[in-house]
Order: sequence, then structure tokens, then C-alpha cells
Amino acid sequence: RPDTKVVENLAFVPRSVTSLQGTALGAGEVHVWCASLDLGIDRLAVLQATLAPEEWARAGRFQCEAHRRRFVAGRGLLRRLLGTHLGVAPAEVRFSYAGAGKPALVDAAELEFNLSHAQDLALYAVSRGRALGVDLERVRPEIRHEHIASRFLSAREQADLAGLPAAERLRAFFDCWTRKEAYLKARGDGLALGLD
Repeated sequence: RPDTKVVENLAFVPRSVTSLQGTALGAGEVHVWCASLDLGIDRLAVLQATLAPEEWARAGRFQCEAHRRRFVAGRGLLRRLLGTHLGVAPAEVRFSYAGAGKPALVDAAELEFNLSHAQDLALYAVSRGRALGVDLERVRPEIRHEHIASRFLSAREQADLAGLPAAERLRAFFDCWTRKEAYLKARGDGLALGLD
């Protein structure tokens, strides 16, 4: 569970990646950016030109064209956002990856970031000197959330979920799931820590 004092002291600044004005990070601020990943071919070409060879290779492994395009858009927008914060061209942004796969910046350790995507949307968070984790999920009524909750949520979370009116449980499940994923991503542990 996050330290509530840290959470209370954060300045939450939601932004849209379509406009990168006001990217300067104040002390203690976390900027959160949201973007559509379904971009026009011209805009996508500009973003694709900023990718590193390993990102090109990864994009090429997607069998579905829509997934490939969304990957290119998501990674290109991330490079654009981080390049703006670092004062470098998007193509100059270099990444490293921790054991659980959490990305970090090479030569800019003070700038922290995290990202998530769900279908056609991406969510980015950026701060200086703060571990960050974000998660974005599309609420999908067709999934068997009760079954997933019984396997992966703590006993208290399961009881809290069961105590809600039936009409509120699906949304509450996704709220709980995204908080857990964001927390694990901030820690850099991935699912190794366990969701319960």
C-alpha cells in the first residue's frame, strides 16, 4: 500500500500528449499524460522515425497491423514526451530495463516515468526522483472477475468486493486491479511480488 503522506503531497497534473506545453516538472509533481494510439499515417510515420532498432524489431513481430501501429505510436509518443523533458530529440532517448522489465532512462536516472496502455489508449506518468507506476485497463464486462478475484486478490479485498452491491462489483474489481498493477510497477517487482 502506498505511503499516504507521499500520495497526499503529490501534485497531480493531467495532460494530453497532443500538446506538450507546460512540461516543466515542479518539485514533488507527477505529470500524467493520456494519448490515443490510433493515429493517422502521417503522424505515425514521424513517430516511427524516432524508434531505436530494437523497437523496430519488436514492432515487426506483431502479427496484427493495429497492434503494430499502436506499439509504434505508444513508443514514439513516449520518446517525444521524455525527449521534451530531457531537452533532447526523441530519437536520442535511450532506455534500459530492470530484471522484471521495468524501463528506465540511460544517463537520466533522476527522471522517472512509467506507462500503460489498453487497446487504443496510453497513459504516461513522469516525475523527478519518485518511483512511479501507472496502469490502464478497459472495463470488460465479459471477463469472469469473480474468478480472477478469488485467485489473485487478498482475502480482505475479496470480502470488500463481495460486500458491494452486485452492480458495483465489476468496476470495483477493475479499480482494485489497476491500483495493484500500478503499485507493483512502481516497485519494479512485476508480478513476482504476488497480487494477493
